[in-house]
Amino acid sequence: MFKRLSFFTFLLAFSVPCFGLTLSDGTEVLDLVSLVDTGYSRISLGLEFSNYKYREIFPDSYPELGNEVMNLTGSKSGLVLEIFIKAFASEKAQQFLNDIFFSAQFLLMQGDVIYDGHLMDGTPLKLELSERDVYSDFRFLFGKVFSFFSIKSITETLYMGMGYRRLINKGTDAGTYDRVSRYLYIPIGLTTDMKLGIDWSLSINSEFDYLIYGVQETDKMNPLRHLQNKGHGIRIGITANKKLKKSRMFFGPFIRYWDIACSEKLDYYDKGKEGEAILYTSCEPRNYTVEYGLKVGVDFNL
Repeated sequence: MFKRLSFFTFLLAFSVPCFGLTLSDGTEVLDLVSLVDTGYSRISLGLEFSNYKYREIFPDSYPELGNEVMNLTGSKSGLVLEIFIKAFASEKAQQFLNDIFFSAQFLLMQGDVIYDGHLMDGTPLKLELSERDVYSDFRFLFGKVFSFFSIKSITETLYMGMGYRRLINKGTDAGTYDRVSRYLYIPIGLTTDMKLGIDWSLSINSEFDYLIYGVQETDKMNPLRHLQNKGHGIRIGITANKKLKKSRMFFGPFIRYWDIACSEKLDYYDKGKEGEAILYTSCEPRNYTVEYGLKVGVDFNL
């Protein structure tokens, strides 16, 4: 837990140096082109394109390969949707309340991935045929916008909420199996918005995702369900924003990372060659996911 908090502290420090990059030209906070334009609710539509890699690690397996059991690599593309609602937009409301917001976000990514690893009996296997890999991510966030240190051309947005991620990986007839992953997590993040010009701004986002519930469902010889409740994720993104008449265009790179610990061991019975019941012990290995890419889209004021 201490390591997770220490890393989140590092992510916060990544955004804080942006204070030194401000252009203190007397611009009022209400005039900023920022991720959170005070007084506006909006809907965002965008596209994402990424490279994706998933790895499974067993501490005592395949030391010559760095204990890697298997990996899935490939490219993904998808759709991102956000509905952003200002809780209080009245000029008569207190400023503290006027900067509170709620946000619902939905992300759908899909693509083909290549399997490189080993079968259950240890036989090396690298498939030329790709597997279908799809995941969705739904998040509900709330937060508040600040202007720290009385700097008028920069704002900070602190937020947290609840997220749910679901991944489906379809196996092939060559020996791999279907896998479904579900993560329930708490995102905690900080976004720094800087005014760069009359119609341009830059947003830097750092986020820590704390896993509170995870489950892996696999269809090997028998359908199995393993709990993986220990882990965390990290998100970092940089977005350039161009203000239009009644909308805003945005684009920029991002990276998403997951580190999920080994599951608990699960005992189950299966039939042997002569029909006798044999006791097996199964465990989902530690896994890592790294995804990086580019997003582009448009915000529409509501």
